[in-house]
Amino acid sequence: GASVNGAFLLQFTNLYPSLIKLYTGYAQLMSQWYTANPSVPRSAAPPYIKLMSTLKSEILTLFQVFVAKSMKRDYDQIVEKFVPNFLNAILTDYTQCNHLFKEYACLNVCSALIECLDTKMNPFVPQMFGTLFQVTLDMIKESMDNFPDHRLALFKFLYHVNKSCFAVFEQMNKTQMQLVINCIMWAHEHIDPSICDFGVKTLNQFLSHIRRITQNNHDGTLMTMFYQNFLFLILQKLMSVMTDTLHKSSFGAMCNTLQSICVDLNGNPHLGQLYDANAAQSNREYVATQLCNFLQQQFAHLTPAVIQEFVFGLFQLANAQNARTDELVMMSTPTKHTNNASSATAAATTTTTTKTQSNAFVQHCEDFLVAIRSVHRSTNAPQQTPQAQSNGHANGVGAAPATAVGNGAMNELNDDDL
Repeated sequence: GASVNGAFLLQFTNLYPSLIKLYTGYAQLMSQWYTANPSVPRSAAPPYIKLMSTLKSEILTLFQVFVAKSMKRDYDQIVEKFVPNFLNAILTDYTQCNHLFKEYACLNVCSALIECLDTKMNPFVPQMFGTLFQVTLDMIKESMDNFPDHRLALFKFLYHVNKSCFAVFEQMNKTQMQLVINCIMWAHEHIDPSICDFGVKTLNQFLSHIRRITQNNHDGTLMTMFYQNFLFLILQKLMSVMTDTLHKSSFGAMCNTLQSICVDLNGNPHLGQLYDANAAQSNREYVATQLCNFLQQQFAHLTPAVIQEFVFGLFQLANAQNARTDELVMMSTPTKHTNNASSATAAATTTTTTKTQSNAFVQHCEDFLVAIRSVHRSTNAPQQTPQAQSNGHANGVGAAPATAVGNGAMNELNDDDL
């Protein structure tokens, strides 16, 4: 209750100075030790060093719990009295500390601060992001499995910064943004479902922020610039991960990401031209051609007809969903002649149909996976007798795509095809 929370706030206020002194003091003692013993792994450190590390971690966890359990009316006081000195202490230590002794709880407590205090943390996010992101990324980038706790904590931190404090990304230059987008797409590639899920959610949230800003400002400069610089990076990484069969749990969410991009390309009124004047006649024609070429390089055993059918379907299904959803939303909007029952029925119909259309998009992507595997197997299969081939084609097994285009070269696409 409120009385318990008030007492806890008073207790923590009294504890806070001692906690900061303990944290910074032990951090300095540990720094002196590992500076004198740089080659000693963490597991071989003396017991007193391990105890100091444990205490630092407990202080971080205590602060995280304190913030999470605080009442909203106390948030301003927390931001004013506790956050500045606390961040200075933990971020300074995280920067200077040997990577073997960096506390991943630093990332977790920063995530908790952003999650609970939301936009009140905006003034502190550049400092947090500038300290934690690059340093941790340098630790984990050598492989996909070292420092697993720091790895998960970093992608969780990136998700919360993106969700609540997107303004920090608007201030970045192209090189910095490139690093962030690469990191988000790298999260997609991880086999760990928790990390992959954070990557998918972060990208979807990122795109949602861009659409919201574009819509609110009635200005497509940000969206156009983002898609010009990063669209093909995102699409290529998405296609690679979606077709590797190692990320089944996140496949549907990735399809939703792909679908939302197709909707933008189909006709977002604020999206500017992404292509050179002689390259195409529309954004979707340009992107479809480039995407077909990429998929043909990745899956050379597929005919251009199969790939074009898949890419055409992406845009057609995304467009069909948009049109059908808008129609149903208009039908479900109450008027003075509409009773509550009919309004509820129409709203339920809208939800059901939208879900069905989304499922159709996912099914289309799954069908492409089947085509990749089946054609690949038939290409590597032993040569069958004419009778066996006849039986197989009659049963729909191992049948070749209906039409091949030319000698295997990818044709240019136009809006009529789409």
